[in-house]
Amino acid sequence: MKNYFYLSKGKIQTGIVAVIICFILIVIPNSIFAQQSGNVNDSIYDFQLNDGSIITGVLVSDDSREVTILTKNDGKIIVPKYTIKSKKLKLLDIQNKGEATEPNDTIYVFELNDGTLISGKLVSEDDREIVVLTDNKGRIILPKYTLKSRRLALKTDFLDAKLIHKNPHPSRYFYSPSALPIEKNTGYFNITYFSLVQVQYGISDKFSVGVTSSVLLMPLLINAKWSEKIADDVHVSFGGQIGRIWWSPSSPVVGIGFGNITFGNTEENVTFNAGYGFADDNEGDAQGLFIGSVSGNKRISDKVSVMLDLFYLNDGVTPTVLGGPGIRIYSGKRVAWDIGVMAFSSVFTDYDYIYDPATMNYEEIATKNRRTYYPIPFFGLTYKI
Repeated sequence: MKNYFYLSKGKIQTGIVAVIICFILIVIPNSIFAQQSGNVNDSIYDFQLNDGSIITGVLVSDDSREVTILTKNDGKIIVPKYTIKSKKLKLLDIQNKGEATEPNDTIYVFELNDGTLISGKLVSEDDREIVVLTDNKGRIILPKYTLKSRRLALKTDFLDAKLIHKNPHPSRYFYSPSALPIEKNTGYFNITYFSLVQVQYGISDKFSVGVTSSVLLMPLLINAKWSEKIADDVHVSFGGQIGRIWWSPSSPVVGIGFGNITFGNTEENVTFNAGYGFADDNEGDAQGLFIGSVSGNKRISDKVSVMLDLFYLNDGVTPTVLGGPGIRIYSGKRVAWDIGVMAFSSVFTDYDYIYDPATMNYEEIATKNRRTYYPIPFFGLTYKI
């Protein structure tokens, strides 16, 4: 009879947790699939320029330097303020003193220098002040020197009829990207676990670039994303990251390419991502990893959103699921705090190794499977640039 010696060793195989079951923990309303992203207003203005020409269109935004006008033939155009001689509502009777006989139905959002937001209908305007008709305070007078900007109100500016600051970080969830674009000349600085840093900046309204690294500047990855609106409340984007783990030239090159689709607006949305990650050790030994994710965000108050970020990873050998729910807390118009759980699901398979002294070989025999879940706290901070 052979003599056998038994050695026990744990061998980890990651398992799959049902994506749909986890996802329904977050309630995404049917309204995110509706057409909600348009302007609240459609009042048309005639802008007379200093050279006598007239531009007709909807006023999209207005700040101290320029106005953005949505025209019928040329789309959005930006006009420097010093070139504008006058502006008049095209469809309303304006009195000589510049005040409409009745407040028009156009609703604006006025941002003051201290960050205060005021929404209402423009009653009158002169060189010194503007008069706004609000729902809760009636007519108020705003000196122009206190006004930082004004723009047409959007439906996403309101939650249950209350004016709110927009989500300053709609282009990402805890980590997964959404297809929503970063506006031109804006961006964000994000730090996760007080160590992983990402900076992204909008070169145009569709294209953004950035850097992902850490406080030690390792790893160092270059990011890029192109976003496109394909229908009301539907966006798609394509992008990726590429870089090195360490500074050394022999350090592996790592990266990921992805594509996604987002249904909804900045305050209520759901996104489906698919991507492929790789690592090349410069010796011809490349490894690949399929990455899929489903993510969602729902604004539930002026200060809080609930979010979900759930990943499926598969390298061809050991699939795994990680991620979970959390919240995004808003502090003013630029700061957002992300707190959540990035749970990790694994299946541990115990193996016995049976040693045969006659052949001096081990035979591996599986004994049992044990499913284990690891809840990993998540913390991140984002500042809008």
